[in-house]
Amino acid sequence: MESIIDNNGKPIWASVDTRITLTTNRDIAQFDTGENWKDVIIACKSEQLKELGMYKGEADADCYIYSTEGEFLPTRGGSYNYREHAGVFNINLAEPRSYASDNIGFRSAYFRKKEED
Repeated sequence: MESIIDNNGKPIWASVDTRITLTTNRDIAQFDTGENWKDVIIACKSEQLKELGMYKGEADADCYIYSTEGEFLPTRGGSYNYREHAGVFNINLAEPRSYASDNIGFRSAYFRKKEED
């Protein structure tokens, strides 16, 4: 997998303590928290974040991130039992690829393009 990058090609990290900050600074706090997108600090410029819907598009949508080492895949849109925090900008980056639950309606899939011979 490749990192999400800023407009200068630097990898973007999620620094999570009491607030969520998306930054190119690798010296990050590694905890977990969730907050409304309006409170997320985006300390870099990245068209790729916009393409992925990771910006303040809906102020009331939630962003939840678990930032310790490892791979975490997004679930988007909320869940049927938590619909007041649903929507296209709601994102949960707290679960590993192996996570399964009856309260998510869609699970993204990772695929790798076939390499040319």
